[in-house]
Amino acid sequence: MEATGFDIAVLGSDPLSLLCAGILAEQHGRRVCLVSRPFAQGQLPRGVDLSVAPATRPALWQLALRVVPETRALLERIGAGAAILPSEPMLIGSHPATLEALQHMRHVASGSGARITRVADVDIGEGAVGYRFSGDFQLDRARLIPTLLAWLETLGVHLSGPISGPVTLRRDGSVRLPVEDRMLLAGEAVFLDAEAIGAHLPASARDPILNLDPARAILTEPARPLSSGAMIYLDRGATLTQASDGSITALLRGDPDSAAARLGACLPAQGLLRRSAEASFLVSDCGDGAPLVGTVRGSRARIVAGLGPWAAFLAPLLARWMVGAAEPAEASILAAFASQRGTPRPAVADFSVPRCLAGFS
Repeated sequence: MEATGFDIAVLGSDPLSLLCAGILAEQHGRRVCLVSRPFAQGQLPRGVDLSVAPATRPALWQLALRVVPETRALLERIGAGAAILPSEPMLIGSHPATLEALQHMRHVASGSGARITRVADVDIGEGAVGYRFSGDFQLDRARLIPTLLAWLETLGVHLSGPISGPVTLRRDGSVRLPVEDRMLLAGEAVFLDAEAIGAHLPASARDPILNLDPARAILTEPARPLSSGAMIYLDRGATLTQASDGSITALLRGDPDSAAARLGACLPAQGLLRRSAEASFLVSDCGDGAPLVGTVRGSRARIVAGLGPWAAFLAPLLARWMVGAAEPAEASILAAFASQRGTPRPAVADFSVPRCLAGFS
């Protein structure tokens, strides 16, 4: 069987994965293989990319303050400026613990320079309170992904075909990837999205704190304007975005059987809406609410999970970390998010919605 060698294999199909693959090749001179699912026009998005997130730790907001402008400049430089959409995202809660966490987040985010206001009206639900961010932005994946793929091609990043057998991960972090009639070899593997982790990383290699949960994307017919172009209902495990034609894309993590009911609860003023399309996928989070940035169990291969909606905007920082080039302040913060092999991480634990509230059976 023919073999082809690379420095790094990036396993993932989301914007974070594509951006990291390109940055590793362009800025750090690595030979990169991207192991992803096939990309096709018209696919429902499996995540949302925002310049803010429901985090309460000052360290994460400090990182975002440093890196989000860097990522935006990169996207504009490579021709993806049209995929950067102005947005006033809203984070919404109704459970007392969630409201307390959101109030704390408001103070932390404001201290980091974010502009955030409290909102409570019938359009977001009875008893619900939202916090709206001003002057932020989100990424349009339908425009972004084709531009990133074209950029990766100019950089010589290899997009692998479907994996045709088990991935062999070694203790030193290197990986063997069977693809059709040849073997792809890489000196290091990096797992960056939930579906890649679920498909190619054995459960025995996953940290006990990491959850891979079912999720469903639902596209509706055009509807009345939402209170915000991006709304995250934390207690319902629901994220809603609205396109220019009025259609709503809802991403609902947790029990698939309750997804439609939870979506309806998020849209009290809309009435009945028809579904135009839907899809199932996986999402990741960590039981303590903090991200996981470290190595897998039994190997030096790297893993990043649970970063939430601003994952893509942290790509330049994570690429530096992967090659050991992070600045000391960055490296110190990221080190705190490393795996503790199942032991608690109280120093970084963040707000996490109880699974029973977010629609988990």
